[in-house]
Amino acid sequence: GEGNSLRWGHPLRTVLEHESAQLARDTGGKTYLGGTAVTGQDFDHLTAVRLPLLIIAVSILTWLALIIVLRSFILAGIAVVLNLLTVGASFGVLVLGFTGSAPLGGAGYIDSVSVIAVFGIVFSLSIDYALFLVVRHRTLLRKGFEVNDSIGRTAGTAGAGMVFGALLLGRFLRPSVPHPEKSEAYECGEPA
Repeated sequence: GEGNSLRWGHPLRTVLEHESAQLARDTGGKTYLGGTAVTGQDFDHLTAVRLPLLIIAVSILTWLALIIVLRSFILAGIAVVLNLLTVGASFGVLVLGFTGSAPLGGAGYIDSVSVIAVFGIVFSLSIDYALFLVVRHRTLLRKGFEVNDSIGRTAGTAGAGMVFGALLLGRFLRPSVPHPEKSEAYECGEPA
């Protein structure tokens, strides 16, 4: 077969299921598919099916927690929606950079574990950043600053620090682009 056999929908699984069923009929026994590829495919499929429910549940719980912290239904809703847009933009960057011809390297697809990790990290960091900004803004308002001055100072201090921190984190966590001869060297942990 072609491509990574860990991906859901790989044609090798259909062939193996057919051969396995034929073997069961011929021997009168039972056959089961197993191993790394089948386990990876099952995980990938179940994760893809359940991920939307996870995103909805986390978003609702975050919205409820933010209502308590921010004391505003609308502000909490805006924070959650903007954070979901940030996660969506992150997924867009992943798709552009790591799928198809994979201009930034990698296997040419995004696996389920990466999707879960990106959602968890980006969503939680976005909420943290939003709370940092709101707390800084409220602190400056309590100190007597006008709204526009408070917004400017918040963006210039806490906002600039967050942008710098995100860029620094992105630099150290970015994947290394493999050498062309190594891009297909391993599949399922074994030399190809």
